[in-house]
Amino acid sequence: VQPILTRRCVSCHSRPAAPCQLDFGSFEGLQRGGSRQTALDPRRQDEIEPARLLVDGHSVDDWRERGFTSVIDSGTGPGQEDPLLEQLLSRKSRPAAVGGPALPGVEAETCAFGSGEMAAFLAAHPDHRMPLGLPVIPEEEYRTIVSWLAAGAKGPDSETAADLAAIPSRDMSSIGAWEDFLNRQDPKHVMTARYIFEHVFPARVTFTTGTDALYELIRSRTAPGEPVEPIPTVLPYDDPGGLFFYRFRRTSAIAA
Repeated sequence: VQPILTRRCVSCHSRPAAPCQLDFGSFEGLQRGGSRQTALDPRRQDEIEPARLLVDGHSVDDWRERGFTSVIDSGTGPGQEDPLLEQLLSRKSRPAAVGGPALPGVEAETCAFGSGEMAAFLAAHPDHRMPLGLPVIPEEEYRTIVSWLAAGAKGPDSETAADLAAIPSRDMSSIGAWEDFLNRQDPKHVMTARYIFEHVFPARVTFTTGTDALYELIRSRTAPGEPVEPIPTVLPYDDPGGLFFYRFRRTSAIAA
């Protein structure tokens, strides 16, 4: 499933600015689901709470409390609905105007996650089926996703998930050297570490070890060698509120 989502969905639906905050780049993102609040909404005057995976929420219950709706679970009760992901990928024919400019207000209505809302929205705007403005996914790939959803949309088991999130042994030396450098406490190193952190804060990094594993540089309450405990500041120069350590954490590692 994940290779299909990566090839057809992730270019738009990944990272915090994704429409409806839907992130298909990892199984955690699929579990989190979508929000009525989209990050890039030109009509919004006020800020919204950050919703970073593995930082601002750590479980499905956390995200449901924050107003996120599942896109991989079927509805419950009489006349239960298909999962929202299946509705969005419907194989029904589309009008010729696919990819044209959206009507005023349509973009905000796209995040229609209430009971029956997505079906009503797509009936009114059939050109907004996914991938937006692009050809439908091939029948075989569509059936793969629908079969996975029907089987319960299972993710990796705990052992596989742990392996996928673990730091490869070939990266350990590089990470150890960088964490040692960044956490030295003399004034020169403190200033250098802060400069580096503030410039790579939104980025993902990899090492020249051939593993191609991606990492994020974060501030953690825990020292190197201990499990990472991220400090959930919104901006890289926000006050961390006490002692912290620069740490590397592997990211985008768990596939559906």
